[in-house]
Amino acid sequence: MLNKVYGILLLALILLASYLGFSYLTYEEKHNDLVYAEEVSDSESKEDEKAVEEVEPVEETFKEITITGAGDIMTHLPIIKAHFQEGLGYDFSNPFKYVRALNEGADLRLANLETVVRDDAPVQGFPTFNAPYPIIYGARYGGFNVLSTANNHSYDQGKQGVLDTISHIKNAGLDNVGTNASAEEDRTRLYDFDGIKIGLMSYSYGLNGFTAEEDYLVNIINLDSMAADVNHLKAQGADKIILFVHWGVEYRTDLYEDLQNLGHDILDLGVDYILGSHPHVVMPVETFDNGKFIVYSMGNFLSNQRKEILHNQHTEQGLFVRFKLEKDLKTNIVSLKELELIPTWVNKYFTDRWYYEIIPINEALNGQVQGLEVDENLQMKLLDAKSKIDSILYK
Repeated sequence: MLNKVYGILLLALILLASYLGFSYLTYEEKHNDLVYAEEVSDSESKEDEKAVEEVEPVEETFKEITITGAGDIMTHLPIIKAHFQEGLGYDFSNPFKYVRALNEGADLRLANLETVVRDDAPVQGFPTFNAPYPIIYGARYGGFNVLSTANNHSYDQGKQGVLDTISHIKNAGLDNVGTNASAEEDRTRLYDFDGIKIGLMSYSYGLNGFTAEEDYLVNIINLDSMAADVNHLKAQGADKIILFVHWGVEYRTDLYEDLQNLGHDILDLGVDYILGSHPHVVMPVETFDNGKFIVYSMGNFLSNQRKEILHNQHTEQGLFVRFKLEKDLKTNIVSLKELELIPTWVNKYFTDRWYYEIIPINEALNGQVQGLEVDENLQMKLLDAKSKIDSILYK
């Protein structure tokens, strides 16, 4: 009986040993597979890391910025009245809705604000402008970030008009150039766009017979002052210098010798690019082999100067300027890469009230202006405006 029991126990031990041995081999196989998988993974990871280490980073060799410029933003009384609604106040965003896309992606976006904003004086139009402050927010809606404030209407409302205008521009988050709140204020601007430094100046030929209470309030054209500004900007490392200048003869579209000579003299001072305003009409553009250029007049960007009022259709037209600068990071040389001249036209029409809309002509004719329906009547007006601008630029 005892031997039988021993036999049973021995058999049980043999079976148990066999089971444990099989389980151990199975575990070893599985365990070895896991170890191998981990080793392969580590090996591939190390190879990948090595490959990453061996790939040299791409060295940036060029940087590029875009600058835009627009002409006169004027607030004749009909424009002021058209953008007031009872209970809502003033809103000047509508005129800029079709051109704000032209400023998209640009770094420096300039326009001439040819009015002042004085808080304690009544709103009025020509000849001594005083606009409601929302005109500045209209320009901001249009995409502009710097407003030139040196023009013949800068002193329409005296010293306080200059100061209030600067204050409202700053409050809107924009910058101004051309008028100054104090003698200590730098009358130039220097902007650093990721290592490309752009100097900016702004001057006017005069103040419609007014004399500023203090010389610092408005920059008046003087070659010695301009030369000092150029030297000041270059001492700060300016790569290129732009002058926004209010000059010329009103309504004259041809380039005449006196203005051309002045432009050349200013370039000789060290200015690179000139954006002109004041004539209220488009004038020719002059480019040079060294990459410099002069846009003698960008014309009106927004105004109520119409053919039916002045018998001059050119005052309804403008020139939006967009140019690209490229910096070679190896040589630190900044050069003009592209200059684009975009004709614009101010559309004025009445439905429930008067509307003013600045239209980029080529984009509208090509169906590229979102929200604008170009019917046959509008198409004919745009083609006519384009023809007149082309006759000035490309004759």
